Formats: sequence, C-alpha cells, structure tokens
Amino acid sequence: MAAVCGVAYTLTLPGGGFYDNEGRYAEVARQMLARGDFVTPYMNGVPFLNKPPLTDWLTALLLPHLPAPEWARLVSVAAAVVTIVATARLGTYLKGATAGLLAGGLLATTLGFALEARTLRPDGLLVAAMATALLCLWHAEHAPARRVAWLVGFYSAVGVGVLAKGLLPFVLLAPP
Repeated sequence: MAAVCGVAYTLTLPGGGFYDNEGRYAEVARQMLARGDFVTPYMNGVPFLNKPPLTDWLTALLLPHLPAPEWARLVSVAAAVVTIVATARLGTYLKGATAGLLAGGLLATTLGFALEARTLRPDGLLVAAMATALLCLWHAEHAPARRVAWLVGFYSAVGVGVLAKGLLPFVLLAPP
C-alpha cells in the first residue's frame, strides 16, 4: 500500500516548478553542492541558519542524480512512505491488522497528507521521524529482549526529527 502511494505521489512530480517556500530548500541544497560545504548552509551567498539542515542535506544528495530540480520532492515522498508504513504497523500492534491497514490507508488518502508528501519541506521528515519514534517506543515497551535496540531506534528517530525541525520533536513526544 505504501509503495503504491509513493508511486502515486510521484506522478507529475516535476510539473509546474516550485511553489510556496520549496525553492528555498532546493536553492540552499544547490549552493551546498556548488560550495562543497555541507556544514554551513547558504542562501544567496549569506549563511542561512534559520532551519536545521536535514532537508538540505538530503536534497543536495539527490540533486546531482535528478533530471529536474523539482524531483527533489522525492525526499518528501520517501518520508511519506515511511510515515504510512510506521502508522500502519503501529495501528496493527495497537488495534489489530484491520485497524492498522485502515489507519495507513486513511492517512495515505488524506488530501492534506498527499499534498504535503509532494512538497519539499522538512515537515514530512518530522512526521516520519515521530511516527517511527512512536513505533520504536512501542516495541521497546513490549519486547524486553530487544529493548536496547528499540530504544536506540527511538532515540535515532528523535535525532532525525531534531535535524529536520529543531527541538519540536521533544514537544511532540512529551505527551506520549
């Protein structure tokens, strides 16, 4: 299901150019490649330290291999696929296979989620990281033999969330 959604999200992906603030992330990634500097992001020759760098790094890794810059949206598509899988798995563990598939399917077909999956922004990476973190946390609580491995996965997912959107993952994960 997630793979089908990923393919569906990529249909006409490069069409129409960038909109909203997508161009900012693509330009920062392009300048990273041009400068050969993956540590300090730049925008129009000025250090651009407003956002954490994960989206820029992933986009910069993809850009040389893409036929058009708009295909950099594959970063968000991949994050959406991870989110769908994590949501379906977590739903399966919490409420059964039917509920898990329903949760994944409903998420995948929600208009806002589908639009966000086709937009180059760090929000999709944050959501994927948080869904993965919650899935790893569930496993850590229910699989005592592999608890340490699942906690490593949990903290790694939180770290990805921090690299995608700053300290927001701590706020989002505090209630659960």
